[in-house]
Amino acid sequence: MNNNYNNLKNVLESMPMALYVKNLENKIIYVNKVFFKTFNLTYNEVFYKNEKAILSLLNINLNIDNDIEIIREKKTVCCERTINKNENQKTYQVYKSPIFNNKNEVISIMTLYNDITCIKNREDKLEKLAYRDYLTNLLNLRGLIKYISSKSNNPNKEITLLFIDLDNFKKLNDTFGHKYGDKALKIIAKRLSEFSGNNVARIGGDEFIIIYENIGYNELMNNVSKILSLLRLKLEKNNEEVFISGSIGVVTECCNNLDYNKLIAKEDICLYKAKVNGKNQVVFDDEDFKI
Repeated sequence: MNNNYNNLKNVLESMPMALYVKNLENKIIYVNKVFFKTFNLTYNEVFYKNEKAILSLLNINLNIDNDIEIIREKKTVCCERTINKNENQKTYQVYKSPIFNNKNEVISIMTLYNDITCIKNREDKLEKLAYRDYLTNLLNLRGLIKYISSKSNNPNKEITLLFIDLDNFKKLNDTFGHKYGDKALKIIAKRLSEFSGNNVARIGGDEFIIIYENIGYNELMNNVSKILSLLRLKLEKNNEEVFISGSIGVVTECCNNLDYNKLIAKEDICLYKAKVNGKNQVVFDDEDFKI
């Protein structure tokens, strides 16, 4: 028995991941050196303490009720957890595995913390490249479609999209060059995101979309009025001026079976009417809305 224990201890001590072992009374009976170093804890803080106390020190929510399943099913369970310690955020895959005696009975449970922070950071960067606009850091078209898809099939929600097309943007590019056009896009993107939060997308060129869920009539009217003012921008170069404004098409749909292509078709009609009517204004798809 002692040889088996020593062999197990040597194996656990050689592992590069932080881990501890607890008995079936939830008392910590073994901790490897990597765990102490990783979480900056001492032997006295951890050894033979209740696992709940350790989790409290780590500021991590780990459901120890799963231990019943581990013991009964004799299987490993895995979850992903983020730990904030000393203003340092790390993401771990946490594995809880049974340890058996020579009768194949579960006598203890090992908890192992595999640091996947670098992997998560790479995933976040890739997602940013895939779903964020490179110039403004707003959602791009793919990010918008993903967002809308996440809201579909919910009959209890209504989604309102403000489709924005900048007026005189081509004139700005032709007069001052694309550098000034990019500057205008960044300024307007910043204004819109500061006003509306994370629900703003740039879907290409000078086109933006703002998304609202279950917004009331009065709030929508106030927001539209404010957004029209945020879209007004004057740029100057060599005593020459170009004024930017925005035309807005507003489409409201139930989240049940949302169809992005149908939304775009309605938006095109609204924006066309706004442009024909003189730009710098709003057209609603819903006839019940009146400005």
